[in-house]
Amino acid sequence: MPPPKKLIDLEIDQKDVDEGVEKAKRGFSAAFSFAKKGLSKGAEIAGKGIDAARETIDERRSQQTQQQPAAPPAEGQRVCPNCGEAVTGSGKFCNHCGQRLE
Repeated sequence: MPPPKKLIDLEIDQKDVDEGVEKAKRGFSAAFSFAKKGLSKGAEIAGKGIDAARETIDERRSQQTQQQPAAPPAEGQRVCPNCGEAVTGSGKFCNHCGQRLE
């Protein structure tokens, strides 16, 4: 029986390996820098969204405090301890100001 044939005869040169490692390092470094910039930009955008939401909530709360008091709730109806509005449904948050009810 003849000896098995080599399917691929590879000669590995250390210089080629070193060049490949350096190219990979540069690629990973570039990918990391790109990802870092993306995370920073995403955090900046999220912060702006949170600030806008906070301003909206503050505006709505100030408008509610300027309005005349609401009519007393019907028998058995829940009232928000924060804004005094009657709460509809069985949710855990006030429909008017967002205060947690339970």
